[in-house]
This record gives sequence, C-alpha cells and structure tokens, in this order.
Amino acid sequence: TPPEAAAGDTSEVEGELSQYMNVFVWRTTAQNGVYNPGAGDMQVYTGPFSSGYMNIAVPNDPPLTASTTYYYGLAWCFGVQTVDHGTGEITCDGSGDHNDAQTDILTVVLNFHAEQARHNSEFSCSALIDTELNEED
Repeated sequence: TPPEAAAGDTSEVEGELSQYMNVFVWRTTAQNGVYNPGAGDMQVYTGPFSSGYMNIAVPNDPPLTASTTYYYGLAWCFGVQTVDHGTGEITCDGSGDHNDAQTDILTVVLNFHAEQARHNSEFSCSALIDTELNEED
C-alpha cells in the first residue's frame, strides 16, 4: 500500500484495479482470438477479475469429449466492456474516473480444473471455489 498512500489513495480498499478489470471468455471453433457467435462461438464467462473464480463450463452443454482439443478466447478491459453477441464486436470504454487504481498492480494466475462427468452427476464447480482459492494463500 505505500505507493497508494504516496499517491493520495487513503481508502480502506487495497487493490482497486481488480474491481475495474472485466473479462469475457468464450469457447471458439477457431484459433484466431476473434469472438464469432455466428460461427458457433459461445460465451462461457463475463464479469470482473475481482470475483476470484471463473466457471468456463458452458451451461446446459454436454461434457467435453476426451481426446478432443477445445479453444477458448479471452478479452479483458479496464473499464466497461461491451460484447455484441450479434456481430461479435467487443469494445472497452476505459474513460471512467478510475484514478484510485493507477498505483495498483494486478497479477492473474489461471488455474484449470477438470472433473470426470461420468458417474459424477452431483459435482458442482462452486464447491471448488473455497478449497482451490485458499490453496494459494
């Protein structure tokens, strides 16, 4: 917090940057980093990094097939992120007054957890949130 205090940020919140960082994740049929809903790309997560957990399973979608390669795209934004699910355009408006985040550093570590679907109908991704996040502490 010393850089924040030196910059005049005396709020109780440490690390405001994560509150303004938004991410959009989609499963894609291509490897080009472009969201193309007309070609079958599907949104799997949208929201802030500050939530600490992103479930990238597609709701109501069958389990992933073993020995099949899947591709995911990720777009991030410092500010308001807008996704047009008709055209696939993703825009970012960072014009808000987010001066309290200027002295922050954000490090993101992506961990993936795969679980067998067969004979595991009671599995819930939300059960992993507390255990996996606390392992890093």
